[in-house]
Amino acid sequence: MLPGDAFKIGLYIFSNKPAYLANPEIVFDTIQLATTTAVYKKIGVSYVNKFTQNGDIMNGLIRKQFPHYKIISKNTVSINKLLKQTYIFEKFHCILFLFYTLATIYAFIQNYWLWTLIIFLTNIAYNIYPNLLQQYIRIRLTNLLKRQQAISSGRNVLF
Repeated sequence: MLPGDAFKIGLYIFSNKPAYLANPEIVFDTIQLATTTAVYKKIGVSYVNKFTQNGDIMNGLIRKQFPHYKIISKNTVSINKLLKQTYIFEKFHCILFLFYTLATIYAFIQNYWLWTLIIFLTNIAYNIYPNLLQQYIRIRLTNLLKRQQAISSGRNVLF
């Protein structure tokens, strides 16, 4: 997100307050970094996904005990449920990002340079990357939904 984007988002929220309150996902779709997974892979988001609670390592461990385990089934209800969950997680990490940004600013004003650096770096690791991960997952799920719809309509589409 570029510095000017924050202003645009704030302006959008306050000018379209009823629309935002009815569907806050519009804001998250607006600030999404990219529309394909390629950008996310380049900055290491797919690598971070290995270490998350529903990531590759944890799923591998679960599948050792339960070989047929899957996070989602390939029906649209399950996919849509997980899509909604990504928005919830992204909201949570945005709120934490704002809180820790304020803490960073406070530490900077108080000349606590080490704390400023520590809070800043952990804010990136624990809030920025998880938000990017949610966007990455949303792109993958949206592509899966499109494939499902193409298959159900009898079209042969590659994504």
